[in-house]
Amino acid sequence: SLIWSVGSSSDADGRNKFDTMLRNSTDMLGRKPIKTRDAPSSDSADTQFVELADFKGHFPVQLTVFDWMVDKEKVQWRPWHDIMKRLQISEKSQIHDIIVPTVDTTRYSFLLQQHIMKHQHALFVGPTGTSKTVMMKDMVLRVLPQISNQFLSLCVNLSARTSAQQTQDIIDAKLEKRRKGVFGPPFGKRFVVVVDDLNMPAKEKRLARK
Repeated sequence: SLIWSVGSSSDADGRNKFDTMLRNSTDMLGRKPIKTRDAPSSDSADTQFVELADFKGHFPVQLTVFDWMVDKEKVQWRPWHDIMKRLQISEKSQIHDIIVPTVDTTRYSFLLQQHIMKHQHALFVGPTGTSKTVMMKDMVLRVLPQISNQFLSLCVNLSARTSAQQTQDIIDAKLEKRRKGVFGPPFGKRFVVVVDDLNMPAKEKRLARK
């Protein structure tokens, strides 16, 4: 969780620095100081350390900390590319709907699914053409229905002319009225709302997003 919360906001250079920092920190967690005759106190420069045999927090030396996930069943580190699915293209597939599995799409899809299942919001940022929209829609339209029938999806595409009122009307139109001033999805369901191109609308004078 530390890697994909604090570490996720860094760029490529920042990830390398974060990788070094986190490795150094976990190395220290896996050792305990021992006193020697030349080091009467644990804060001495001559303090020696002993490795803890049962400590399993060390990262593998290959790649970076961003390239590993925790295998809960085996309680060990596992590279993301191990769970990457093979590309399967059906005859009815449209070219713009095809997602070529990579390490990035694998780990971001996994993280997105975990956020949705835990009812947490997620914000995906990145340059144009990095499959953010396709990956989001694939998750809510294909993956989630296979996992649970609890979720309903709604995709809201924003443009430079989209106003706050239009956005609210689009969402409200898909909800059921529970009582006065209270709207929600059908009983027993949860709506997953995908907002695409969040940066498109211009700022309003009152600092609200159009």
